[in-house]
Amino acid sequence: MNNRYRFDRALKNEDGILVYRAIDTRTNQPVLVKNISRTASPVLIRQFRMESQVLSSISHPNIPRLLDVEEQEDAFVLYEEWIEGVSLKKWLAACPDGAARKRVFVQIVRLIDLVHKNGFLYLDLKPEHIILRQECACLVDFNACVPIGTILIHMASTSSIPPEANSGIPLNEKADQYGLGKLSSLILKSNRIAKKACQQDPGLRYESLSEMAACFQNRKRKTLGALGCSLGIMLTLSSMLLQSSEPPAALPAAGREQILAAVKSAEPEADDHLFDMIEQGSLPEHLLSDQEVMGALGNLCLDQNQSLQAQMLLQEADELIWKEQPLLCLRLKLLCDQIPDLDEIDAALAPLSKSGGAGSIFQSLCESLLLNEIPLSKDLFLQFNELCTQISLDSKQACSVMQLFLYQASILNCKPALNKQLIEQLETSEQGNSLLTLYRKIKI
Repeated sequence: MNNRYRFDRALKNEDGILVYRAIDTRTNQPVLVKNISRTASPVLIRQFRMESQVLSSISHPNIPRLLDVEEQEDAFVLYEEWIEGVSLKKWLAACPDGAARKRVFVQIVRLIDLVHKNGFLYLDLKPEHIILRQECACLVDFNACVPIGTILIHMASTSSIPPEANSGIPLNEKADQYGLGKLSSLILKSNRIAKKACQQDPGLRYESLSEMAACFQNRKRKTLGALGCSLGIMLTLSSMLLQSSEPPAALPAAGREQILAAVKSAEPEADDHLFDMIEQGSLPEHLLSDQEVMGALGNLCLDQNQSLQAQMLLQEADELIWKEQPLLCLRLKLLCDQIPDLDEIDAALAPLSKSGGAGSIFQSLCESLLLNEIPLSKDLFLQFNELCTQISLDSKQACSVMQLFLYQASILNCKPALNKQLIEQLETSEQGNSLLTLYRKIKI
C-alpha cells in the first residue's frame, strides 16, 4: 500500500479483489481503496480500468472523487473519496415521507443522467450502491460501467440488467432505465415509473431521463379542476365506504360506481387512497366478492407495480373471483413473486389459445416471469415450451418468449428444442436472430 494511506478496515476480499477503508495520513480523511490482483480475471482488470476512467471524467459532489491510481508489481490499486452516510435501505427503514422519497429518487435519476452525459452506462443500480449523505443521494461503485453503445456487459447485478443486454444490440441510455424502474419500486410508495421504465422493449420506455424526472414536477402542476375531481372521489370514497361498519348485503350502485370511477380516473391521489384502503384491509367485505371491482383493483395493482396490495387482494378476495379471472390471478401472483404451476398457466391461457389475443397475453406472462426473475422448475419449463405450439406469436412476442427461455436455460441448465413456429418468427427480425444465436450457443 502507498505509505500515504494507512489501513483501517477490510470491506471485501474475494476473487482477487480486496476493498478496504484507509486513512489518508496527510489529511486524516478516510478513503476507499480497491486492490485488484494482476492474476484476477481479465474482465475484473478491464472493469477496474473502466471505473477509474469513469471517475476521472465526472466531477460532482455526490459521486466519489478519484484520488489516485497505481500499477504495482502484483496489483492495480484505485484510491477514491470515502462517502460517509447511511445506506439507502437504512434510510428507507426510518420511514421518510413521500416528498423525501421522490426527492431522493429524482437525485438518483439526475446522477445517472450525468454518467450518460459523460459517455457511459452505469448498469448496476441497486440499494447497496446508493448512500444518503445529509439527505442527498450519492452514487458509488462504478465497476460495472461500460461505454454507451457497448454490446456485451459484465459484472452488473442480475436485477438491474435490461432484457436487451447481451442480445447483440448496442445498448443506449435507455438500458439504465430498467434498473431505475426496479429501484423506484423500492423507494416510492406508489408510482407509475416502474411500469414504463421496465418495459421489455426499450422503445416503450421514457424518451430520456429528463422526461422521467419531469413526471414528478408535472404532478405538482395539476389543474385545480383535476385536483378537485380527485379530492372529490377520495372524499366520496371515504364517506361511503368507511361510514358504516356493517355494509348492506348488496353493494349500492352509487358506491360501486364511485370505486370504479376512482380507478378509471387515473389520478395519483385517488390511486394512493385506494392502495391505502387495500393495505389497511378497510375494503368492505361485500366488495371482496364483486368480480368487476376486484378485477379493476387487481389491474390497478398491475399497472402500478404494487406487489403488497396485490398480495392483499389475493388473500382477501373471494376465491371464486380468481377462478373466474385466472389470467388476472396469475399475473398478480407473478407480481408478488409467487411461482405459478402449470395448471394455473393452462387455466389462464387455454380459453384464449384458439384466439388472436393469446399471443399478447402469453407475451405478458413471459415478460412478468422475466421481470420478476422467477425460476421455473425443469418440468414446468419444458411444459411451458410446449404451450408455444398452441399459440400464434408475432415476431415481437416471439422475442419476449425467447428472452425468457434464455434466462431459464442459463439458470436451470436445461435447453429444450424450440418449435418450428417460434423459430420462424424469430428469424423475421434482427433481434430475434440475435436471440436465436445466443440460445444455440448455450452449452448444456
